[in-house]
Amino acid sequence: AYMVAGKGRFDTVAMQAGAEVAKRTGAPLFVTKTGAEGVHAAILPGHGDRPALGVGLKVEDGAKRASDTVMAHLLKFLGRLDAPAEVDLAGFLTPPVTNAAGDVVGKIRLRASWDAVDRAI
Repeated sequence: AYMVAGKGRFDTVAMQAGAEVAKRTGAPLFVTKTGAEGVHAAILPGHGDRPALGVGLKVEDGAKRASDTVMAHLLKFLGRLDAPAEVDLAGFLTPPVTNAAGDVVGKIRLRASWDAVDRAI
């Protein structure tokens, strides 16, 4: 049942959310896949005025926790998520950081705003 990632993992949750977006809006399905050492990729078919895109990212320190968060924000920034899909991915958009006792001690978030990315595109 889980050919790309396991239950509750980012790629599974993101593609399930994307399938629901497709049902609601007619947008095409997208594919995401995490790799080793903080690498993540996505295939985003074109739709309407949105061009088809291939996305690849590499988190410098190799941390998977950051690559899931960045990919979730990229999907949001590129308009591939609607409001219900953002709710489904909330745990990846701003995941908590816990200590050994299980206490929440922080959260993972983007360092820069998308304004800088938008200017670069």
